[in-house]
Amino acid sequence: MAESTLMIHRMNDVYVIDFTDRAILEQRNIDRVESELMDLAETAGWPKFVLSFQGVRSVSSSVLGMLMSVNKKVQSLKGELRLANIDPRILEVFQLTKLDKVLKIYDTTQDALKKFGGE
Repeated sequence: MAESTLMIHRMNDVYVIDFTDRAILEQRNIDRVESELMDLAETAGWPKFVLSFQGVRSVSSSVLGMLMSVNKKVQSLKGELRLANIDPRILEVFQLTKLDKVLKIYDTTQDALKKFGGE
């Protein structure tokens, strides 16, 4: 089995998920990330995720679709997905595609955690 491109740790009832790669470009890696996040959402029950892009410098457009799918799944389970630490160049893509209006984006992981209720 391929090595995960995610590092997942739990802070109380929130999963903080960090990418381990600086570039998220290959479709097979994006598919693996989506599968891992979908599985985690299912097992979490009422998933609260903070997905940190700290250190990520480039993403393919497929990442945007993957995030929308994961967000839809998390919301269907009465959970919430938050994104944090997004490089300004990547954030510009979110803004151009209007995904910043659909996805909850925070400057830092700590900001995203605070909005969950003082975590």
